[in-house]
Amino acid sequence: MTNKEAIERIKDHCEIHFKFEPESIMITEALNMTIKALEQQEKDRWIPVSEGLPKEDGDYLCSFEFEGRRWVSIKPYGLTKHQESTQNGITQKYIDLPVRRYFYEPYYNRELENVVAWKPLPEVYKGR
Repeated sequence: MTNKEAIERIKDHCEIHFKFEPESIMITEALNMTIKALEQQEKDRWIPVSEGLPKEDGDYLCSFEFEGRRWVSIKPYGLTKHQESTQNGITQKYIDLPVRRYFYEPYYNRELENVVAWKPLPEVYKGR
């Protein structure tokens, strides 16, 4: 059973069995805490690229393979940002690059290959 399926089953169970029973408030609160924990767990999980890519452009935590090792790094995802690159005084134009969304390496201005999974960045710590 997936987290999403568990969340739906718990919600359905609460609506059927605990909707009008005042003595079951503690049970309902506990189940609501469980639902929130499962929803957070689902939100924080690694998403294999085989399941899909981000729906929005932005920075994401990526797990990728490079030189035989697994790496984790924050990388941008979005449309091709630049169509040329200058290294050692030589400018290369990438006219034939397809316009599509992908994870890319901004330092080298190229697509980041071998991304195996990604996840949204966590929220910024706000203190207590």
